[in-house]
Amino acid sequence: MLESWNNAIVTDIGLAIYVSPSAEKAIHHNRPFHGFVINDATASKNIYFSDGTVLNTGPNEVYYLPKGSHYRVEDTAPGGCWAINFALLQDIAENPFSLHFRNPEAVSKLFKDASAAWRERSDICNTVIRKNIYSLIIHIEKEYRRSYL
Repeated sequence: MLESWNNAIVTDIGLAIYVSPSAEKAIHHNRPFHGFVINDATASKNIYFSDGTVLNTGPNEVYYLPKGSHYRVEDTAPGGCWAINFALLQDIAENPFSLHFRNPEAVSKLFKDASAAWRERSDICNTVIRKNIYSLIIHIEKEYRRSYL
């Protein structure tokens, strides 16, 4: 997991939003962007990918949805999620994954700040969101190493 993100260069931002429980689309085909998502404090979701991979995600859990993937989302506990979709200079061959953080507040704040920047659409909106994506990658790498050890 770590090697594929080591040289990732974010080129474009697709969106950075809060997805309310009632607004979620259950089935996704040929996802146009890479995406990081974090469930809110009440949400749990199972994500079933066309290749047979299943992500069981809980409250405040971060997960990665690969570009080009086909999947179905099933809510197992009601709640929404924060999502950031982005393009990379060179697409990576990363499988879907999810991580539970010991301290999800800092990670959750990155998603909320990205969403606020997206809504404002200021001149530096994409720069702020891009910074938050790189910060997410750092948090993910640290948590991955912690869980690996």
